Amino acid sequence: MSIYTAQHDKETELSKNTEIYDVYAMYEGLWSTEGKSYEEIIDNGGMIFTIDMSRDEGFDGDIFYQQAESKRVATIENIIGDIENGKVLFDYTDDGWGNNGSIEVLLSQEEVIVKIDRDYEVNSEYALDGTFSLKRMNTANLNAGKQHEIEEAEKYQSYWSAEQIMEEKSKRESIVDDKEYYEFVNDYKESQQVTDGSWILEPLLSTDSIVYSKEQFEEMPKLMIHIVKNEIYARHGYVFKDDKLQDYFEMQLWYVPNREKAFDLNALNSYEKANLEILAELDR
Repeated sequence: MSIYTAQHDKETELSKNTEIYDVYAMYEGLWSTEGKSYEEIIDNGGMIFTIDMSRDEGFDGDIFYQQAESKRVATIENIIGDIENGKVLFDYTDDGWGNNGSIEVLLSQEEVIVKIDRDYEVNSEYALDGTFSLKRMNTANLNAGKQHEIEEAEKYQSYWSAEQIMEEKSKRESIVDDKEYYEFVNDYKESQQVTDGSWILEPLLSTDSIVYSKEQFEEMPKLMIHIVKNEIYARHGYVFKDDKLQDYFEMQLWYVPNREKAFDLNALNSYEKANLEILAELDR
């Protein structure tokens, strides 16, 4: 096979995959039991399935489930796979209760059907199991575009339950237009064996209490340096003119934008100023 033929076949396959995901792009967003809102799911129980079609790999989803009576919460994150004939198959290793098993997601016209088969060899106090039919979540009262403003009360606190974390994460996902930087950092953290998504709860680095050396950033990708540098500003509520940066930080549960007053550089402490000087040089 010639180099030209191999390249042509690769481009054809890439084009085919793009067409497939264009067809299923309509499924991106929030799906829930009977289309119920966040508040109804929290009050009465049910499932919320967040679907993201922006990753290069294709389908990516997160499941949040709360039992009505006991208020127990189960979560299965990073459900990643290819779509074949409207189906996604995935083996999960944890649902928050130590269980593992398989998931089949069926994208069926106006509903998403999720079939979860747990491994019964694992003996746990609680587990997700069965078939769940989901409708597109009614978010009419949640926000319209970016009308929803992130408030101080929605900033992550260490005492939050898994339920509160998942609810706030889903809210922020629904108001963000561009997840490019978020996906980049997620992939970077996964390469460092951080796969639990905890990096959205606190800033990536302690630039407000530790002075880092230039050598500590030698192996860090250029875009990560750019993000970490701007994290110093974001910690103080800075609102970015760069939409990609603003969307990234609005996905961080610790970030609350301060739109009421202009940013004051004097708000930075000595650690932040020292780190900013180093990072600004590396981010040129």
